Amino acid sequence: MNSKINGSNNANNAHSINNINITDNADNALVKVIYNEEHLSERPTVLGRDLHKALEVSTEYRHWFPRMCEYGFVEGKDFKAVIFDRVQLEGSRKVVREVTDHQLTIDMAKEICMLQRTEIGKRCREYFLEIERQWNSPDAVMARALQMANIRMDMLRQQTLQLTEAIAVKDQQIAEIVYL
Repeated sequence: MNSKINGSNNANNAHSINNINITDNADNALVKVIYNEEHLSERPTVLGRDLHKALEVSTEYRHWFPRMCEYGFVEGKDFKAVIFDRVQLEGSRKVVREVTDHQLTIDMAKEICMLQRTEIGKRCREYFLEIERQWNSPDAVMARALQMANIRMDMLRQQTLQLTEAIAVKDQQIAEIVYL
């Protein structure tokens, strides 16, 4: 279940998304929370590399993430792989490398924060808890429901228009046959 993203190391190219930044007391962004507007029912997520950086883990991401998965996280349920091209300058030439990141559920991110046993991990986890409270608030649930209903209504209006046009064509064909 990999998603391919071309371009820079910005996974935001894949979908239209809104972002909220986790900030520390100095208002420095720590982790970007991703809300997917194309699939309103999907829960907020974070990118594994962003969380890894925010948690100030010294182990390289490519070694750290598989170790975190040993705690029982399941691809397709807790995370999905996201592949993108990273362009780097090596001397005077540009080199493109394929990089794998992971889009994590907030639940997985919270558990990873607890596993780190650090103050920054605690702050990130508390922020993720607040994100969940906001996501599950009655107002937010109703807003998403209304957005989904509006999308469905737009689709039904488009289908109705297409069917009306098809009926008009068929009526014309019938009229031509009757008058022959």
